[in-house]
Amino acid sequence: MRRWRQLSELLMFDKLQALIKFRFWRANTAKRLRSIAQGCRASRVPWEEKMKRDGNPNGAMSISNRNAEQDCRNPVGVESVPSRGSQGSREARQLWAVWSNRFAVDILGKDIRVDQRSFQFVTALRNLEPCHKLKFVGHLSLFCLVFAVGASAAAAAALVVGGGAAQFQSIQTAIDAAQAGDTIQVRAGTYAGNLTLNKQLTLEGIGRPRLRGEGVASVVTVFADGCVIRGFIIEHSGGDLTREDSGILLKSSHNQIEDNELRDILYGIYLYSSHSNTLRRNQVRGRSELEEGDRGAGLHLWNSPDNIIEDNTISEERDGMYIQSCNGNQIRRNRVSNLRYGLHYMFSDHNVFEDNFFSNNVAGAAIMYSNKIEFRRNAFVHNRGFSSFGILFQECTDLLAEENFIVDNATGIFMEALRKTTFRHNTIANNDVALQMFSSSDANVFTENNFIDNLSPLQLIGRSTTTKWSENGRGNC
Repeated sequence: MRRWRQLSELLMFDKLQALIKFRFWRANTAKRLRSIAQGCRASRVPWEEKMKRDGNPNGAMSISNRNAEQDCRNPVGVESVPSRGSQGSREARQLWAVWSNRFAVDILGKDIRVDQRSFQFVTALRNLEPCHKLKFVGHLSLFCLVFAVGASAAAAAALVVGGGAAQFQSIQTAIDAAQAGDTIQVRAGTYAGNLTLNKQLTLEGIGRPRLRGEGVASVVTVFADGCVIRGFIIEHSGGDLTREDSGILLKSSHNQIEDNELRDILYGIYLYSSHSNTLRRNQVRGRSELEEGDRGAGLHLWNSPDNIIEDNTISEERDGMYIQSCNGNQIRRNRVSNLRYGLHYMFSDHNVFEDNFFSNNVAGAAIMYSNKIEFRRNAFVHNRGFSSFGILFQECTDLLAEENFIVDNATGIFMEALRKTTFRHNTIANNDVALQMFSSSDANVFTENNFIDNLSPLQLIGRSTTTKWSENGRGNC
């Protein structure tokens, strides 16, 4: 352990230019490997006998002390080369050589310089099964990689912005001075100016500091992957819809945006070709003084798959969540009110949409040109006005709607060219019209739903429908 601790300390110096010295003492290593070999011989045919049986009378592969300076082509000290004996022994040796070389590549591939003059691989491998040889090298390579990552994490610094004794008074100055992986802690106060993150950083607000933008472009723009923005009030973005002026504009992936309040912004959080992010517990409030068509969306996703969107509150925007060309998103427990469409899907497949609450909008959700959407336990309540709907479906296929509440809307469900969709265990109550359905909707199934106190249960536009009103003998009530 003392030697591995020394190794970790060496990795701390000069960042990725660290010097690694490996010294494996013959006695300890040989002792451990002999114990492995004994276990191997006890459970299966000895490797030595296999080698002899396959035509290799020596029965062993020669591994010796080899200073890499003597032979830089072979830095791990593999002395022998594949013999011209049997095919079985030659394959085993080739495997060992490949994995030995991979061990060196794994270390060099991480931009860590190895001092060839002091690099020694001292061991005596003999009579081992190939599986043990491969495991030994693989585990050693992984162990070195873990130490390299640990050293990098240990080197991460925390920079403080704000306050009399703080290192920095400007957030952007701290960002420019930081190294990738650092944390910037921002104390309470108001900080003017737009910010750009072009390296992996954690931006953490302490005491709800306020980031006030310049009134043009986005307040915070993120170009680097893996950033965290947490605990801020973000306000006063630009007003140009064509430039995606936002509170936070993500043009990178694997970010976490959590516990922020965004206000006086055009778009709240805009994901532009940005995947695998987490947006959680943010509050977004748009510009109520603008007409709905002149506002942005609270959360706007374009070409951005595989995100997690949870526990956000959105109001007074054009759309609560606008999702275009984005597959594989998970959207849960959000509350959206006082805007046009609570949720607006366009050309987005395989999304999961659960436990969200939509109220006082023109439409709770508009799902258009999208397939294989699952939505469960959502509430679409009191969405009223001219041409208002709880849920609108247009040109969609193979959706699943279960256990949703669609209550007190002008029209509960609007369906045009909706196909092969199942509605099960939903409550559709107190709407002016429960279902408004075009005859272009085909092969849908309604089963075990509750229709309660709707003024009109169904408006069919067209001559007929192929919709089924029961499944396996279970209808609706």
